[in-house]
Amino acid sequence: MDTLRRHIGGHEGAAPGQLCVTELGSLILRAGRAAGLIVRAEIQVVGHTGTREVVGEMDYGWYCPTTRNWLVAWELDGRDVGEAHIAGKAERLGNAKKFIACTATMKVQVLHSLRNSLKPWGRSQADRCRRLLGSGVRVVSDEELIAPLGIEGYIKEARRLAGMKELP
Repeated sequence: MDTLRRHIGGHEGAAPGQLCVTELGSLILRAGRAAGLIVRAEIQVVGHTGTREVVGEMDYGWYCPTTRNWLVAWELDGRDVGEAHIAGKAERLGNAKKFIACTATMKVQVLHSLRNSLKPWGRSQADRCRRLLGSGVRVVSDEELIAPLGIEGYIKEARRLAGMKELP
């Protein structure tokens, strides 16, 4: 992970750990693969909005290589993500309902600091996300994941859930 850390973030005018969604997705994808896990993107989940069944997609998932059980579900959004995006609407699953619908053991909402243009998103809405998502979903920032031992903590926990040995 240290090699990857040297090549993402560090943008002019941004704090060292601030990432755009592309870099964040790359970190999650590469970390899962380096951990020996199966990594999938855009995983369909079926949830309900009122009486309607609606299909949504989780951004990334880490799976056990032997049982194929879904270990970690990842959703990535700008740090100033709106309440409607998290809570959802009648015609669209929000992240809260997607997390309820998914079968992953660990559920993680990651808030990233930079737009793809590398301009910053607005003020972090982490507290609002925690309130809307509930205690079963971890809300973390890109800066927390890219920090030393950040993503490695998720790797360690996912491997433990999969019954795999700890990496050196």
